[in-house]
Amino acid sequence: MVVGTISLLFLLLGIIFVVARIFNLKSGEKIFSGTLAPWAPETPHVALFCLLLLLWMILFPTIGTSITRALFAETPLADNPICISAFSGAFSVAMFVLAKKFLPQSLPERFNMPTQRRLISWFVLGIGENLWSFFGFVMLALTLSLQLSALIPRLIPALEETWEKNQLIVDTLGNMEDKRLIFFAVPTLVILTPICEEIIFRAGIYRILKARVGAIAGGIITAIFFAALHDTAAGFFPLAILSCILSFAYERSGKIAVPIILHGIFNAFSIAQILLLQDVQLPDMNF
Repeated sequence: MVVGTISLLFLLLGIIFVVARIFNLKSGEKIFSGTLAPWAPETPHVALFCLLLLLWMILFPTIGTSITRALFAETPLADNPICISAFSGAFSVAMFVLAKKFLPQSLPERFNMPTQRRLISWFVLGIGENLWSFFGFVMLALTLSLQLSALIPRLIPALEETWEKNQLIVDTLGNMEDKRLIFFAVPTLVILTPICEEIIFRAGIYRILKARVGAIAGGIITAIFFAALHDTAAGFFPLAILSCILSFAYERSGKIAVPIILHGIFNAFSIAQILLLQDVQLPDMNF
């Protein structure tokens, strides 16, 4: 009941923000237009970016696993995917900072477009180019896509067992033995993960693909990679749509902070929904 009410609220908020955004378009302005510069690195620089991608996907999670086993041996936190993600995310953020300084060709010269408008205007309901209008698109599209995702196994019963498989971190959050883990999960999933994934997928992959196949095709291909990486059949469509919206937000705003913040908001709401569904009781702050 609570989750259904919250979903309905998100849907209504999404409609309000999107309608407000449409009514505030300037004369001749297209809602899907953008001036985000593509990134067309030379082959050696693409190889450097792919190296960063491999470090982020393979090496750092392996290191994170070793660290959690060493620090939390014989406890529920050993091999815990949230702890592994925390260490992997910290290493990844450090890697991007160092790469930007010492290997600048491995990443776009600019994450932000200097000619774009400010990140957040002082208005609230989608007036001008601001975070709230993108938030509306996220809420509207994700609410609808979640309903579609829930409908698919009913229409195709053969997919029902596959659809029940959750992402590993989702299962971990819903079945926490140590409830204090939530205070560890929030900064990892709301801050570190969005920063790493948006630098990889939006600033890197999307802009490379835009230079070669255009913005629309690049956004779709990026969305497929993004959704497939999360390894959940039921969440594939919502995550793919989320990725398209994040690419659109980056395209329209010209600022990498916009998709990072939206991604963080999405993860925060996802954590809240999991806790509500699982009826998780937060612990007292007695550390």
